[in-house]
Amino acid sequence: MAGRRRRRVTSAVLALLLAGAAGYATADVYDVAPGPLTAAPRPTPPPRFPTAPGAVVPTDVPDVLASVDARAAPVPSPPVMASELGPLLAVPALGKQVSASVVDALTGQTLYSLAAGTPREPASVTKLLTGAAALHR
Repeated sequence: MAGRRRRRVTSAVLALLLAGAAGYATADVYDVAPGPLTAAPRPTPPPRFPTAPGAVVPTDVPDVLASVDARAAPVPSPPVMASELGPLLAVPALGKQVSASVVDALTGQTLYSLAAGTPREPASVTKLLTGAAALHR
């Protein structure tokens, strides 16, 4: 009696597993579930750069930075950075909790520092001040 019951339970579990596997395989074929049995063709890769409908993408774009010699660029100067950024960071509209740190990416030299050791959450103002300082010269 116990052996017959065990066989029934085993058969029922096996039937449920087979039905589930068959259902999943069917769902995979019709792209309802993820898997390797997809029936649809592989999607085409997106264009190199997304474009607006009707936009014309130029094919021959000149390299505008080819003639720039990075070694001929002016060396960043801490006093100049302080004279440029100091007044910008002292604007009362920024509030009293202002901090800044400018580091030369090539040398690692700190060019400007204002309360740089104080933990703060970065803000978009930081990006604006960096851009303003870079474009001002």
